[in-house]
Amino acid sequence: MLIENSLCSCVVYLLINLVCLYVTIQMDMVYQQKTHNRKERIMKHETRKKCSKTLLIFLVFALGLIFSGCVFDPSGFTPPADADIIDGDIDGDIDGDVDGEVPEEICGNDIDDDEDGLTDCADVEDCAGYQDPSGFECTDSGERKEIDCSDGVDNDGDWAIDCEDPDCEGDPACSPNPEDICDNGIDDDGNGDTDCADSACIGSVGPDGVVCEAVEITCDDGGDNDGDGLTDCDDPDCDADPACLPTTETSCTDNVDNDADGLTDCEDPDCAHFTDGFVVCEYGMKWEVDCDNGIDDDGDGKGDCTDDYCQELSVCGGVQEICDNGLDDNNNGYIDCMDAQCELDSRCTPFTEPGTGNPGALCNTGLPAPCASGRESMLSFTCKPMDISCY
Repeated sequence: MLIENSLCSCVVYLLINLVCLYVTIQMDMVYQQKTHNRKERIMKHETRKKCSKTLLIFLVFALGLIFSGCVFDPSGFTPPADADIIDGDIDGDIDGDVDGEVPEEICGNDIDDDEDGLTDCADVEDCAGYQDPSGFECTDSGERKEIDCSDGVDNDGDWAIDCEDPDCEGDPACSPNPEDICDNGIDDDGNGDTDCADSACIGSVGPDGVVCEAVEITCDDGGDNDGDGLTDCDDPDCDADPACLPTTETSCTDNVDNDADGLTDCEDPDCAHFTDGFVVCEYGMKWEVDCDNGIDDDGDGKGDCTDDYCQELSVCGGVQEICDNGLDDNNNGYIDCMDAQCELDSRCTPFTEPGTGNPGALCNTGLPAPCASGRESMLSFTCKPMDISCY
């Protein structure tokens, strides 16, 4: 507005002085015709000089404004508010709005977007109830209110942080009652977590006298230590805890030591005499008993009739050994329970005293006479009684 007025003044003064000069020249010409009075001519001449000097001063002033860019730079003055007119989408008052359009107030940018003289929360009509992501809310009284009371930041700019700010009075994060009672079934600090589920209770005595834990690590106290509703072995946190492992081998074919006793599948006495029709567990070993299914059932690298045990069976061309007649029926040098065919016979399996690892060699079974004398069996290398009456 200042520069606009200056420009108008320059133009007015320029016109006045031009008129002044013109009038003076005309008067001088008239007076020269009517009088030759020297004194009067001098007065008119001085008048003309003064008008010329005034004209020159304002001419220089106008040129200075032009060359300084003031006349052509619209940013040098502030047009009146709402001065724009409907003129085909031309921003006449250079305020960023077109044809009188007023933008909406953005309530958290420290700018009076709608040009009503009120910025952000102070603009109650537009911003009351607005909640800013930075942690404050615009109130009905045009002020900022802190609503994030646990981030360590002065969100509303009043120099009071979190619980020090009166705005945070009653906020759960600023509750005067911390979760210092961990077995009363009450969320004392109002944070949504009760007793052992509240991190503030870790290490404290919780419901049923158990110690509160971040995760369930005590898996045999009958309590829900971490407050997740699951107790001891029902809690996945306890899956690998010894207290929650099986006490016996639950599977004899999964290659897993289910009861964590260091013995897997058929090695575990829990699996003695187990059979699934393909293998049988005896003497702490897995034996192939399905000898014509095309599968190496016992996983020893020998399938069906190439397996040491299957070779002696009739299905693989062997002569059947009778396991209690005291004879070497198939003429392989092994009698009754010492023969591979009888290793798994129920009459032979009770005798599991270890031998020397030399099949057919004499050995001591450790049994009373007449069963004390024995020989190493063909495959399991156990010491089997030679007296038929022992079976």
